[in-house]
Amino acid sequence: MVFLQPVHSSIQVFDWGKVGASSLAARLYESGGHAAAQGKHELDPDTPYGEFWQGATHIKGPSTIASSTTTTGDDGTSHQKEQLLSDVLRSRKYELLGGRLLRKMPWIDTDTHGGVPILFKILSAGKALPLQAHPDAELAAKLYEAEPGREDSQQVRFDAVHKPEIALALTPFRGFIGFAPPELITQRMELLPELHALFLARNVPVGVSKHLVQDMVDPYHEIVHPHQRAHSPYSWHDKASAAIGRLLGADRLLLGSAIKHVVTRAEKGKGDEHAWPGVEGEQLRSLILELNEQYPGDSGVFAAPVFMNLASLEPGECIYAPADTIHAWLSGDIIEAMPASVNVENAAFGPEPCVATVELFAKMLTYEFKPVSEFKIRAEPLPANKGASIYRIPVEEFDVVKIVLGGKESSHSVRFFTNEKDALGTLDGIAIVGVVRGGGRIRGFEEGAEKDQDKDKEVSYDLREGSVLIVGKGTAIQIEGDELEAYIAVCQPKTP
Repeated sequence: MVFLQPVHSSIQVFDWGKVGASSLAARLYESGGHAAAQGKHELDPDTPYGEFWQGATHIKGPSTIASSTTTTGDDGTSHQKEQLLSDVLRSRKYELLGGRLLRKMPWIDTDTHGGVPILFKILSAGKALPLQAHPDAELAAKLYEAEPGREDSQQVRFDAVHKPEIALALTPFRGFIGFAPPELITQRMELLPELHALFLARNVPVGVSKHLVQDMVDPYHEIVHPHQRAHSPYSWHDKASAAIGRLLGADRLLLGSAIKHVVTRAEKGKGDEHAWPGVEGEQLRSLILELNEQYPGDSGVFAAPVFMNLASLEPGECIYAPADTIHAWLSGDIIEAMPASVNVENAAFGPEPCVATVELFAKMLTYEFKPVSEFKIRAEPLPANKGASIYRIPVEEFDVVKIVLGGKESSHSVRFFTNEKDALGTLDGIAIVGVVRGGGRIRGFEEGAEKDQDKDKEVSYDLREGSVLIVGKGTAIQIEGDELEAYIAVCQPKTP
């Protein structure tokens, strides 16, 4: 049975999104016909469009398909009635999703998740997203059991699913990810004496070194290897946890005064090699100014540029944030993909967090101190499909395939799920195809069926920017195009 179905997907509005047509997420939503299908015929130039949820069935942003019946709108025009994609998938779940996928991920067959195991987003960031982390599977289950359905500006506990994620750059992109190596944190703290008042002995948790600043800045106070996890209060794990907790929960008057003094110095300090030495010093200075302009007086103004890595990605580069990893995307357009969860703990770049949120956030984080390079996932070419490459994601739920057709080093046609070499094998789950540039045509067929034969066993559709299609279990596809760029999220079990 061939199942290749165009779908209409939803747009999400966030304060941090890019406004109007400057948002790639919004442009694809409009050009792919999704806006028109939902009765929205033009973009609002003042609305911050943050995320376009390609092929999602999650209850927070479900996709639809056009049914065979028609309805008449308020303007008197007729159009096809939309049907929830989740209803179609779940009514034919063993046929379209497959028993193996359902056994490995039983949570997808719920009203909340609707059948598709991932969220496959186009994300457009106009300013910093909240400083955040997503829980691992064990913590997600505990939080959901304690407060099922909680949803506010700081915490969302909508399900019991873990949420590692990727950011795959479509345009130049910047984002904070993970804790920087200790030597960089030390260098940055040395440049910010105003920050030290926030870590005075009376302001740090009981049981932590009374000389937290000195322990972090002075390498001679380091009594264990900085990458070694130890129970000593002097380990970098414990020092960073104490510092993050203290900074994010700092008294707002004390924090505001410190930020004000640093911003004053930073505004006057461009080119001052003494106050802001080298590339690292200038980056710290400029980031503090940028973040304070976006979120004046926010604890993230110090937390992100002092303690974290800044990833600067060119199109095609990808980073992976495991569950419990501190991160905050800053600017640019990306594919963001993750298991189908909206769980999050937010601690900065937004409303002031409560004490309980700060304590949980500082406790849940993974305190690994490593450079950006160790968060990167590199694409692997698929030689039999010239112009195609795969990002192998270290989670069960998905991998991502990138397709560029019509260029000097690519072909004009690729085939997947045909069980041929380098064609990803037969699809034993579900896939989402999203087009971000150009146009072409896609054909779905049964494995072994040749073009122009078995016409009842194939379907085909035109592709344009913003097209989104769902590929069901056992369906092979062929994509043709010139100057076409598309991505496929492949959702099938990786382990027995």
